[in-house]
Amino acid sequence: MLDDDAAAQVRAAVADVIGGRRTTLVVVDHRIDGWLPMVDRLVVLVGGRIVADGPASAVLRDHAADLLSAGVWVPGAADPPAADIPPDLCSPWFAHRPGEDLLLAEGLTVEYRLRSGLRVSRTPPSAAVAIRGVDLRVVAGEVHTLRGASGAGKSTLLAAVAGLRRPASGRVRALPPLARGRAPEPAGWSSREVAERVGWVPQRPGLTVAGITCRASVLATGHVLARDIAGRADALLARLGIAHLAGRHPHSLSGGEARRLALATAVVHGPDLLVLDEPTVGQDRATWAVVAGIARAAAAAGTAVVAATHDASLAVLADARTTLDAGRVVA
Repeated sequence: MLDDDAAAQVRAAVADVIGGRRTTLVVVDHRIDGWLPMVDRLVVLVGGRIVADGPASAVLRDHAADLLSAGVWVPGAADPPAADIPPDLCSPWFAHRPGEDLLLAEGLTVEYRLRSGLRVSRTPPSAAVAIRGVDLRVVAGEVHTLRGASGAGKSTLLAAVAGLRRPASGRVRALPPLARGRAPEPAGWSSREVAERVGWVPQRPGLTVAGITCRASVLATGHVLARDIAGRADALLARLGIAHLAGRHPHSLSGGEARRLALATAVVHGPDLLVLDEPTVGQDRATWAVVAGIARAAAAAGTAVVAATHDASLAVLADARTTLDAGRVVA
């Protein structure tokens, strides 16, 4: 979940720590491009088995085709296409016309204030401005990506659009096709009203867990809203490659599996608006294609999809893009 510059700084810090020392470095990563200059050995696992092990350059040279078919991100290989997902698995409960405006952010400024507590200074802490003067148009049938360096304000903007954070100034306004007779400010909606309209994949997918099994967690919002979504839930779990984990506790999943579970939880009950925070983190080529395919299928079915991402491959698939820098829109 780091931008390219921040990721390079992390790798440089690691290289500095191990440089000149008798230290063994073990890295677990789906994307290995940046690590190749400092690793000697590449071990590839598929289904819990080692399928390749040797000098990194030799493994990539001799096993590239097999690695690609297993979903491994081979440096230099073209990105996989988004998977073909039936739109009816991701369709909103209330139909929308493609191109229909659902929500507008106008002059939006969001601040973070430290909570009251023990302080060594008598000076009250000042508020930190996360985003300032941002305008954003959210449209049914579009995938809209938010881009920018780590800390640029992408997650804050997502939270404000979803009604999870109140603006300090400016306004987030839900238009009639989304508000459906409720107050136009999402931050004033009840939890149920938010759940009816918004599906959320946060950076920490465990925040969306609402059951003691994966299947129960996916079905939880639908049960509260009295929507029959069992068939969709099972189909989405299968498409996302986690159907065999349906009876497991959500907190027992790997990071990539947990993120895919959060995506199923967010989309299964048919929200009008899908807000995704780094949805492709921790995915191999095959699961990345399914995550991207669900975002595209949801938009094709009339959902408005807004995704904050450092993933350039996902951004290429978007219909609209907004770039933030230090809390302001720059493109």
